[in-house]
Amino acid sequence: NPNESAIESVADHSWAVAMLAISIIEKYNFLNKYQYLYEQNKLTRIKDLRENTFVKTLGVIQHVKSIKTKNDETMAFVKLTDDISSVELTLFPSTYQKYNHLRSGLVVIVSGRIERRKDLQLIVNEIENI
Repeated sequence: NPNESAIESVADHSWAVAMLAISIIEKYNFLNKYQYLYEQNKLTRIKDLRENTFVKTLGVIQHVKSIKTKNDETMAFVKLTDDISSVELTLFPSTYQKYNHLRSGLVVIVSGRIERRKDLQLIVNEIENI
């Protein structure tokens, strides 16, 4: 029946639109949910990070990759996102020892210095769990 297939097509389309709307709401919900922390702590949004500055920013950890250095110490590279932008965090061995509990999904405030290698990266001094 051609009418049933048209109805199914509209239903599929409506479902896709609803999922997209939820995705957009979730994306911008992070910044709204933590707006008070940006204001209270004078945090910089990830999209506003600039090279050669000392910053405090907020985000959710998306990925943690630990590696061994030549001296057999462990350090880590962490992807931090606020759902609109992301930045790579670098935790050198002495810093990573303090914060080796990091895992995907944690919301954290991070302070450190912004440097540019290929892209901007934040060399971590401190991390505070939210």
